[in-house]
Amino acid sequence: MIKNFIVIYLLLNLFDSVWFKYGPMSLMISKIQLENTKANILNMMIFNIIVSIALIKFVLPNINKKNIYLDTLKYSLLMSLIIYGSYSLRTGIFLKNFNIYYDIIYGLISTIIIVFISKKIEILIKDII
Repeated sequence: MIKNFIVIYLLLNLFDSVWFKYGPMSLMISKIQLENTKANILNMMIFNIIVSIALIKFVLPNINKKNIYLDTLKYSLLMSLIIYGSYSLRTGIFLKNFNIYYDIIYGLISTIIIVFISKKIEILIKDII
């Protein structure tokens, strides 16, 4: 479980760092705030701790080694839709120019990739040990 947490947490932080620096979110938030965007790293880290725990408790246990592709897709999509869909729709309530689709699509894609990598590493470690 600790290994899964470390892998997922590091990947989430890596993906988010790249997304917030080079993705369309930075430009969109700068336009909304009318100033350059500076990410709150502490908030990102806390958010990613919560997401890591959710993925470990509710997604990874449902992924069968023999059906890894379909299970990863199914459970990752559901969890990321709950997490990123809720966040984006809620943020869109208050921010007129907030494009909810950027964050939802990013969350869907990144969660699938991160869960797949994490599950493959988990399987590899179990097979080695």
